[in-house]
Amino acid sequence: MTSSHPCATAWQAIKALEFRDWYGLPMECTYGDLESEFKRFRDEYGQGGLGRKHVITRYRIHLAEGYAHHLKEYFRQEHIALIQIEYPALPYAAADLLQRLGPPEFELDYHREVMPVPKGAWVYPARGLTLFLDAGRSAIMGIGLFHPCHLAEYLDDIHPDTRMSELPLRAFEQ
Repeated sequence: MTSSHPCATAWQAIKALEFRDWYGLPMECTYGDLESEFKRFRDEYGQGGLGRKHVITRYRIHLAEGYAHHLKEYFRQEHIALIQIEYPALPYAAADLLQRLGPPEFELDYHREVMPVPKGAWVYPARGLTLFLDAGRSAIMGIGLFHPCHLAEYLDDIHPDTRMSELPLRAFEQ
């Protein structure tokens, strides 16, 4: 992909784990564009709901060099709704990113698996970025990348619900 392609800067930032100057995934970036840059982990896809409207969205996993966990892309037809990055090993301190971004437009409660993290999702909708912080606000546990939007669109259509439910242990039946 040439540097004149509207997605080139976004793909370069993702590959470098450089989000201090992130200003959103361009609307022109399609799922096909992403697949030309990041190799698919498997052909299968999953499906789930995003946002408080639980908008049905497919997702796939793609490989990215330098990432301990792969990229998880949510897409609707060719439109990329969200790119999730779990446990990013940023090449700079988390405090540096937090200082550069400044206070978020909105802080949401979220769950890191079964653990609630009050006000731990820092949402920057105009920048197409959400940071999922640890309970102490000192580590970045996840990053969500999307196209710049208004807060209402993010909440309705994009925000992932990462909550896991613990079920009561049942006796093993033979």
